[in-house]
Amino acid sequence: MAKKKKEDLVENEKKQSVESKDNKNVQEISKINRFNILFVDLQVVFTILTIICVIWYFFNAKVWHVLQFVLGITLIIIGYNNKIIYNRPKFAYVYYVIGILLIIFEILLLLGV
Repeated sequence: MAKKKKEDLVENEKKQSVESKDNKNVQEISKINRFNILFVDLQVVFTILTIICVIWYFFNAKVWHVLQFVLGITLIIIGYNNKIIYNRPKFAYVYYVIGILLIIFEILLLLGV
């Protein structure tokens, strides 16, 4: 009888630890609201625009400026989604930096600096 109670206690502790891990995972995911859904939709749209610009660049090299600008905006939106929605802020900063650098370099190229 005592062994059975001990086994039950061990099983209950395992279940509680699994449940607490599940609760932690649930807490890490951001609450979905209209603003977050808007940015996920923007990410999809800008990703499709980037793919279209890459294909277009193969046929016309003048699209390079548009491609860099669209890719920069796409990376910034991906970084925002990683930080806010998916709670992965460390790599989000890499997306931010690369996106901002692409846009800055593109503006400098267009200004002729």
